[in-house]
Amino acid sequence: MTYGDLPRAVPLDAATGKASVILDLYLGNGQTLALSTSDGKTEPIPAVPAKDQRAYSKLALIWKKPVDLNLHAIENNAQIGAAGHIHAGAPRTAEEALELVASTEAGAGFMSSLSTGKLGEGHVEVYTYFHHAQQSSGAIPFAIEHATRGQTATGETCGEGALSEIAYEAVLLSKTGEVVREDGVIPSVACGTVLLDRVRFIRGAVPDIRFRR
Repeated sequence: MTYGDLPRAVPLDAATGKASVILDLYLGNGQTLALSTSDGKTEPIPAVPAKDQRAYSKLALIWKKPVDLNLHAIENNAQIGAAGHIHAGAPRTAEEALELVASTEAGAGFMSSLSTGKLGEGHVEVYTYFHHAQQSSGAIPFAIEHATRGQTATGETCGEGALSEIAYEAVLLSKTGEVVREDGVIPSVACGTVLLDRVRFIRGAVPDIRFRR
């Protein structure tokens, strides 16, 4: 199955020949899925339109190399590791985010898709932000982490290694339905480098989610 230009393998149930797929619609409404089978046949299928598009925004991080990239959302000027720092290790749930929106009268988000970069030809992580009509103007900034490289650069993740430099694409879906796509590259670092947080967590590499009252 291909959504946008991101392919993913979908296993069929051995007994029924059917598949159930949860799709994160980070490209907005109007996108078509392409289903391909091993006999070379391809069939386009319209994706089910998302409900309440104006209630949320999304930021997707897409990459192809077999590494674990982590998308980090920084809510309310949170410090790394504190409440409001949303990522794979502290993803929140949609229910928790909606409870925060209702109780604080401010927006809140969660990681709606996660990937370790191990399966398939393409990988995506998506942060979904629920807006509140009365929230003050502001923004949710992001950081990217080359989690496979970790805190110390070694082996293929540094120097001229095959996994040292990682190309990625960022897709921002605003609550108006506008989609903005940007390309970027996580640069290589010298082998043996111990990465401080300000280097390990690359800020400003993808667009912010912005909102106005």
